[in-house]
Amino acid sequence: SDLLNEFIEDKLKPLFGDNRWKGSAVFVYENSHEDCISLNVRNFAEEKDKRKVCYRLQPTEGRRGVFFPLIYSANYWDDSPANSVILEGEINWLQLMAQCDRWGANTSRDFTLAGMAVGGKHGADVGTILKLMDGYPPTVIYDCDARDDETGKPGGYALVQAINWKTCCYAVTTRTKDMDDYIKQWNPSADDIKKLLASAEYLPRPFEAVKQDIDK
Repeated sequence: SDLLNEFIEDKLKPLFGDNRWKGSAVFVYENSHEDCISLNVRNFAEEKDKRKVCYRLQPTEGRRGVFFPLIYSANYWDDSPANSVILEGEINWLQLMAQCDRWGANTSRDFTLAGMAVGGKHGADVGTILKLMDGYPPTVIYDCDARDDETGKPGGYALVQAINWKTCCYAVTTRTKDMDDYIKQWNPSADDIKKLLASAEYLPRPFEAVKQDIDK
């Protein structure tokens, strides 16, 4: 009860008492049992210079859940080794799902692609991701944003590293900043996305991560 009261006082009351958050979009995050365990509130009206204005309601640290997970892909993706995707942001995932629907509307085929969004390159709920993937390696489509001098890769690659520490995976990025921009600027076909997934790099778990598990 103390944890709940603390959450209400520190998170809920400040949010509902601030009129600036009225009209915001609310993204619902769930665990592997489809229970809602956190919310990401985004105020698009207050955003300037592409800086996001978000308020995350997450009662338990480390248990964020994932946004709108789809577990099964349509038959179209059967010949792709990487047919379940993870994206950083909710808009990226919504845009890709909408694109799959547009392909289907034009051809009467099902292009549903399994996947989910995790709400940022830092703080992803890898435990929920692993349960949903059930042993299959996901394909992380990371954001191609500002270069990280430490890794020499885009900053979005931090999401790949976090997931790869716990499981083998595939990793790929887009020719634009993120999937949202890629779809809006290039309007890719289903074959284009399939080729993108086919180009993903396979990453086994780092030796240090496996050693850490063995030493426990």
